[in-house]
Amino acid sequence: MNVLLNRMLSKACPAEVPGLSRFFKTGPGQYGEGDKFLGIKVPVTRTVVKECWKETSFQDLEECIASPYHEVRLAALLTLVEIFRHVGKRPPIRSEVTGGPSGVTTPDPSCPAPTGHLQEQCIDFYLSHTEGINNWDLVDLSCYPLLGQWLLDKDRTLLYDLARSGRTIWEQRIGIVSTMTFIRNGQLEDTFRIADILLHHPHDLIHKAVGWLLREAGKRDKPALEAWLQPRYRTMPRTMLRYAIEKFTPEERARYLSGKKAIEVVAAIIIRDGKVFATQRGYGPWKDWWEFPGGKREEGETPEEALRREIKEELDATIIVHNLLKTIDWDYPEFHLTMHCYVCTLEAAQMHLNEHEAARWLKAEDLQSVQWLPADLQLLPLIEAELPKKLYLCKN
Repeated sequence: MNVLLNRMLSKACPAEVPGLSRFFKTGPGQYGEGDKFLGIKVPVTRTVVKECWKETSFQDLEECIASPYHEVRLAALLTLVEIFRHVGKRPPIRSEVTGGPSGVTTPDPSCPAPTGHLQEQCIDFYLSHTEGINNWDLVDLSCYPLLGQWLLDKDRTLLYDLARSGRTIWEQRIGIVSTMTFIRNGQLEDTFRIADILLHHPHDLIHKAVGWLLREAGKRDKPALEAWLQPRYRTMPRTMLRYAIEKFTPEERARYLSGKKAIEVVAAIIIRDGKVFATQRGYGPWKDWWEFPGGKREEGETPEEALRREIKEELDATIIVHNLLKTIDWDYPEFHLTMHCYVCTLEAAQMHLNEHEAARWLKAEDLQSVQWLPADLQLLPLIEAELPKKLYLCKN
C-alpha cells in the first residue's frame, strides 16, 4: 500500500483547485498547461511528508512522481529530500513483499536498503524523473537540497549541462537554482558562470530564477555582484536585472536601470462592485490616454502614504490601500518608470476629478475598450485573469 499517495489523496480540497490552477498558470498556452490539482496547500503537503517519509519506498515514489496531480508529485520530491537528508537515520526502505495480511506489502528484513549509496540513489531517481518536475515550485523546493547538496564537494559540470542543454525550462531552472546551496556555503562562482549561460534566455521564469540567485549571491558579496553586473546590466533582461538589484538602494537601482532618468510612482487599482476605476489624462504628451490614478512618491513616504495623498489630491477621495498587486517596470523614451500598483477600495463613494478629463468604472471584460498608457496596459492580463475573485470580495 502506498501510504504517501493515499494520505495525499485524502487531503484533497476541491474548493482550492481553481485558485491553484490559476496561480500555477495551467490554462492553454501557459507554462503549466494541463497540470491537475487536488487543492492541497504546501504546509499540508509538508505535514503529510513528515508523517510518511520513513515508510515510503522508491517504488512508492515512482508511483507518486508519475501522478497527474501536482501536489502528489511535490510530495514525492519532498519525501526524496527527507530520505536524502536522513541517510543512516531512517529504517531500511521498504521492499515489496506480498503474502502479508490481505496482501498488504510488508518490510522484508532480508533486503535492507544500502545506506552507503542511498544518497546516490536519490540523485539518480531525481535526474531520471525530471519530466515530473514541471513547474517552478517543484524545482525550487527540491533541486538545491538534493543536487546542490550532493554536488557541494563534487564536480558541477552537470549543472552547466542542464542550464545549457536542458530539454525543458524546468531542467534549465534546476541548473541555476541548485547553486543556492553553494551560495549558502560562500561559493558564488558557479552562480555567476551559470547566470552567463542563461543571460539571454527567452523565458521570463528563467529571468526570475537567475535574478533571484544573483540577488542571493549579492547578499553575501555585493562587490562581486556589481562586478558581474557592470558589463551586462545594459543588455540583460529587465526582470532579471530588477530581481538581482532588489536589495540595492533606490539610487543604485536607478543607476542600473538603463541610465535613463528613473521615476518611481504608485498607482491605485480601485475596485467596487466588480469594476475597476480608470482615469483619462487631461494634459501632457499622453493626453487622452487612460491610466490607473496615482503619482510620484515624495521623499520619506511609504508607497501606501504616497498613494493616499495622491488620490486625495487627484480625486478628492479617501482610499483604503489593501495589497500590492504588481510592480511594473517600463521604459518610456525619456525615462524609466517603476510603478507600484496596489489594490484599493474607497471609504466613500464620492469622487471629484481634479486633474483628469474623464473616468470610468470598467468590468474586467471591458478593460480593452479604452486606450491605456503602455505601462498600465501591462496590468490588464493580470486583472482579466486573476482579479474576478478579488473584485467580488472587495465590494464597497
